[in-house]
Amino acid sequence: MHHNNKMQKRQELLQKRAEAGLVSERFPNVSGMEIKMTYFQRTMYSDSDKLLMLRTVKVMPDSAAYFNMQCMTKECENTYNLLRTINALVKNKKKKASGKIYCSGKENGLKANHACVDYEITVKYNSKRKKAKSA
Repeated sequence: MHHNNKMQKRQELLQKRAEAGLVSERFPNVSGMEIKMTYFQRTMYSDSDKLLMLRTVKVMPDSAAYFNMQCMTKECENTYNLLRTINALVKNKKKKASGKIYCSGKENGLKANHACVDYEITVKYNSKRKKAKSA
């Protein structure tokens, strides 16, 4: 049964990614992004954050515009959604944003804020081509 559950979750993720559309459709003026994430976790034995992993995601125009990053705590099914941050970045034509986002997942007896991610997002924009003057 557990295997089926994992397969179903994988299908749901693929479906969500497909529904998100492509970066080129959602953000036509973006030529690429880099999302650097440092995952931290708190255990029930400690209130200090423990470094869990470093992850860098490269986003291209043909990537899915799906920015829900899975919490890396084993018992947690929650995600960190960076879409709002990315929307604001692109709307304001900014190149960089950084911050911290906390996991709100509470299933399986997890404490609120049991994990967090420090993120740094860098956006590259298509250069505006100068219109060729017709002779």
